[in-house]
Amino acid sequence: MSNFVLFIFSFIFLFSCSRFHPSADGSFSLQIKPDSMFAKNIIQVVQEGLKFVTYLSNDLNIYINETISDSNLQVVDTLFDNSEYYFNIFGFCKRNQFGEELICYNGEGSNIIASFVQDFGTQLGNLTKQPDPNLTSGRFVNVFYTAIEQLCSGPMSLSNPDICKLRTYNQAGFDLQYVGIFNLLCSGLIIFLILGDIVFGYCIVHHGKFQIKWKFIIKLISLILSFLSIQVIYFVNMSMQIPIRELLEQYQIAAIQFHKFNFVIWNIIFIFNIICTIELNLTKMSLVY
Repeated sequence: MSNFVLFIFSFIFLFSCSRFHPSADGSFSLQIKPDSMFAKNIIQVVQEGLKFVTYLSNDLNIYINETISDSNLQVVDTLFDNSEYYFNIFGFCKRNQFGEELICYNGEGSNIIASFVQDFGTQLGNLTKQPDPNLTSGRFVNVFYTAIEQLCSGPMSLSNPDICKLRTYNQAGFDLQYVGIFNLLCSGLIIFLILGDIVFGYCIVHHGKFQIKWKFIIKLISLILSFLSIQVIYFVNMSMQIPIRELLEQYQIAAIQFHKFNFVIWNIIFIFNIICTIELNLTKMSLVY
């Protein structure tokens, strides 16, 4: 039973703040709160830059195919004061400045910049009544990734190496998703072995010592890999956001807060799983003799 709990909590840990599990308990949160005139001017410049992209949408291969008035663009609330975002590796959620509604997206939630672009693109797709607003936002995000890749690959990268840091940041967001899938596969393998014991091994004495031993080894290795992958996800995700947090706090634009509760609970469940797995194996081995 403890292995099932670990699998379920791994899913919650990885997929919270997404459409699979819409909630506000992700790995970290960000609240827009410009506390100085300089910060407010930066936010306004970024908002105007996002709006300017809409006028170039056809050139960027996004094809909104609809003229958008300035009054309509004012409805787009990406980066509005007091807007709060919750991030995880498979998505992010947003609560507007009034705290009224929680909207969740699937995406690269570890990438704050791509998440903002996706949020803006989705709202723009809704405003222009696109058949699939998510497709519109996906094109905006692809343009962002492509632009960073091209800037880093060109001569501009020599004069501005920070662009290549942003490319590394983008790649890390993708890589964490693969690590998350790997974690679920490890937990799923343990569940598969347990179900195999239930279906094909009603009486433990029918199992030989060798069979019990290799199943225990597979379970133990899967648990260890699951543990290592969660540590990688948490600490790499946190290290990705620390430079951004320092930059945002330096210019008093926003505040990032890391959420440790789910990570601590997962590790407690893992320790309990290790103990139960070892004790259960010892019990099975004693029944064989």
